[in-house]
Amino acid sequence: MRQSPGLKETVKQASSSLTNTVPKVVSMLADNGPDAQQTTTLTPSEWDALSDAQKNETISFEYTDLDGSTKKGVKSKYIQVKLASNNSMVAVLNDRDQLAAEQIAQTALISSLEQTIDPGSKVGDFAPQRDNASNIAEKTLKKEKVGRVEFSKRLAMGGEEADKALEEMNQSGLYTLEKGYNQILSKSAVQEITIDGDKRMAEVYRVQTPSGPKDTYVYHTEKDGTPIPLQERTRQTLAIMMTNPTETKDLFDTYIDEGNNFDETYNESNFNQKDKVSTVNVRLSLDTATGGTGSSKSTLGDEISLVAIAADDASMTGSDNNVLAAGLQNSLQQALLNSGQTMESSPKVVADGNTIRITAVNSDGKTISVSGDVDNGAGIDASTIETQAKALITEFLSNINSDKNYSTGKGRFDD
Repeated sequence: MRQSPGLKETVKQASSSLTNTVPKVVSMLADNGPDAQQTTTLTPSEWDALSDAQKNETISFEYTDLDGSTKKGVKSKYIQVKLASNNSMVAVLNDRDQLAAEQIAQTALISSLEQTIDPGSKVGDFAPQRDNASNIAEKTLKKEKVGRVEFSKRLAMGGEEADKALEEMNQSGLYTLEKGYNQILSKSAVQEITIDGDKRMAEVYRVQTPSGPKDTYVYHTEKDGTPIPLQERTRQTLAIMMTNPTETKDLFDTYIDEGNNFDETYNESNFNQKDKVSTVNVRLSLDTATGGTGSSKSTLGDEISLVAIAADDASMTGSDNNVLAAGLQNSLQQALLNSGQTMESSPKVVADGNTIRITAVNSDGKTISVSGDVDNGAGIDASTIETQAKALITEFLSNINSDKNYSTGKGRFDD
């Protein structure tokens, strides 16, 4: 690494990209190294069962710094997973764990570079081989840049595609205040607004900034009514997220160099970066993965268990079905995203008293509507909530690929 300052910077940036979301950090901490050095994730009830001393236990590990030296790092032995304010299941991390994840990622990248070097080669021969290995890291950075522009482009297009993009963006956890961005909370449809006496077509964005939420605009027309091109609207959207002009130019250059453009027609296969053949219906179950790998792999069934605990903890008696519905919706959407299952509209889960209702439109345009009771009365515990919720989810998954409209209760199909 001492021979290539440019390569050092590439590895540094790539390690940050590999750890820029909570799920990535958890995976890096829990899936690398010997079993004894892997962080363990715990549910809120498991976490509460630990003593204060156990909660503060750490694990030492070795990592390679950018100069190739071996050093000692420290990370948490246990990490709590709980329901966040937006009703998604997240891990509770500290700065030490974030740093440890970056160090582990950095070590893995350096190791992969070193493995491409022939031990019998001269030092002068290393550079071309290292550059080849660094392509992996550079491609990761390019993918991050392209994805950021594509999110902003889809938002700037307006309409249904923009709504889908905003939902996916907020689910990803990539663009939040914690990550250094203004977070887009909501946006309006394209509408006529009056600014300083001038009427223009624009979208109103509600944005969370370091100083609090505020409203701002993405303009679709000039003051004289001339339409504003998509690339300029995308630039406005990036600016709302706190992207400076120099960074925007770099993002646009990378986006275009990778073969993309700013046509008004959105190409879904380009954004999702998956072949058409991968968009076929797949069979889903409670064992469908929702995140992680190896010993920290989580499944839809695992997520439902955590959601049931959260719903139980949120109510003095029985289940808080609003919490349950929000958690089930997030878990279902994550399972669908990870599996590559295509849907015209993602599942919506709502609570109405004891009744939980799941509604979605599958890739054949058929509406799948499943509902059932999850008791919220006294005496109901988390295990009962879990059993009832899993039964509901199982019915939904069993009919998700139906070629007919399906409604629950009597297993009815239309003609």
